[in-house]
Amino acid sequence: MDKRVMLNKYTIFEINRQNMSDSEINDIYTSSLEEWREENPMFPKPAFEEVKSDFLKTDDSYVDLDFLIKDNSNLVATASVFLHNPNSDAPSEKKEKAWVRMRVFPDHRNKGIGTEILKFLINKTKQYPLRSFSAATGLEPGYRFCEKFGGDVIKKSVESYLDLEKVDVTKIEKLSSEITTKNQDVKIETVDNLTIGGVEEYIRLFAEFDEETSKYNKDANFDKDSCIENGIKSAKKDISIGYKKTVTYVRDSNGRAVGMSTFLITPESKEIAQQLMTGVLKDYRRRGLCRLLKSRSIIRLKELYPNIKLIKTVNDEENSSMRKINESLGFQQLPVYKAYTFELNKLKERLQIK
Repeated sequence: MDKRVMLNKYTIFEINRQNMSDSEINDIYTSSLEEWREENPMFPKPAFEEVKSDFLKTDDSYVDLDFLIKDNSNLVATASVFLHNPNSDAPSEKKEKAWVRMRVFPDHRNKGIGTEILKFLINKTKQYPLRSFSAATGLEPGYRFCEKFGGDVIKKSVESYLDLEKVDVTKIEKLSSEITTKNQDVKIETVDNLTIGGVEEYIRLFAEFDEETSKYNKDANFDKDSCIENGIKSAKKDISIGYKKTVTYVRDSNGRAVGMSTFLITPESKEIAQQLMTGVLKDYRRRGLCRLLKSRSIIRLKELYPNIKLIKTVNDEENSSMRKINESLGFQQLPVYKAYTFELNKLKERLQIK
């Protein structure tokens, strides 16, 4: 059934991820291209099938509300709300939060469209027990929009990328060799493709670092046991659908993993790899081991996946030590990405919604 709402001279179409038309999928791809042109033109152009596959993924534990905003037949904006399913096992405080994603195309900004869309989304979600909205952006217009409506910054992160076609492999190999010589009491081991059997060790170490980095997120309510439980389920699911993780570990003399660096390769990945968590436990820091892990993992990635041209990674802005390591290896940094939260009642007041 065609679900549409008039918004001044614009029409909002609600779409269903489980039953999308070719036209709707094309519109989502158009929005993805707009995002690429404005935010990431240095990356390869996103492939249609990759965008389609990523968008169509669903999880019954969550509710996805997605909208296309058009002026006559012209797409001028897209919007989505992502929240926990009220019937899921998620804690009540998580069910009170929703993530909002909006993109008004550049030629249609400063016309009040974003404000009207935000009002629409608040009314559309009033059936849910929400107390806050959150949104994230790496663009100046996005900063201004969020700050205009009283958004509080809860996290700042920096995305960086490494062009593997320009990387100085000889420099990285030399650096790796020098650090290895100074750390004879540890061993570097690379798992080319993480399997079900290796998931628990990987997730438990991941949780150690996740707990530490949660301090950078003012809105975080970290639960380590829940992180491990959900992480193991998620990692196993990723493996089942063809995701590949290349994990480089640093192990102590007893074989215990005390650090790691991970690359993610998805089935849709053609030219880009994502570098996930890199870290070492506190007792093994200030020895160059993070730099060693990243160096070894980059070298191995080039060997395993010669088609990969770029590596993307994200770090908290406050994590200056890791950002410096990335810079020393040739990573280029993008503008700061800010996550905002809005107390829903205050947001309604600003928007004069009763």
